[in-house]
Amino acid sequence: MTDRVVVVRPDDPAEVAHRLLRHFRIDQLPVCRSLRLVGLLTERDLHDAFPCPLEPGAAAGAPSMHVESLMTTRVLTVAPDADLLDAARMMRDERVGALPVLADGKVVGIITRSDMLRALIAVSAAAESASQAV
Repeated sequence: MTDRVVVVRPDDPAEVAHRLLRHFRIDQLPVCRSLRLVGLLTERDLHDAFPCPLEPGAAAGAPSMHVESLMTTRVLTVAPDADLLDAARMMRDERVGALPVLADGKVVGIITRSDMLRALIAVSAAAESASQAV
């Protein structure tokens, strides 16, 4: 899991969320009110809400849009002690790119596709080392 989580507030402008996604090169932002998860905003949510900027009038509504109007409120989450395979299956089965990690209702991390790939690489490397040691 990634424990340094970038979050936004529901009343943040969509433009701020977009800048954060670009700056940190991430695809999803947990939306929190007083450290409590209230939603998730993804790159796709923003893409779906705002058409190509080259289209006439595409940016007309952008300045007034807030995260709350674009976020998903039904967010799948896991606990810090969640089993990695269970989390991977949940991400695959539900077709989500991230699972916020909650402890006592507060966001303490996030598991992303990149985290899953990092874990797969580590397990594969360990298995390869073990087979070479034999």
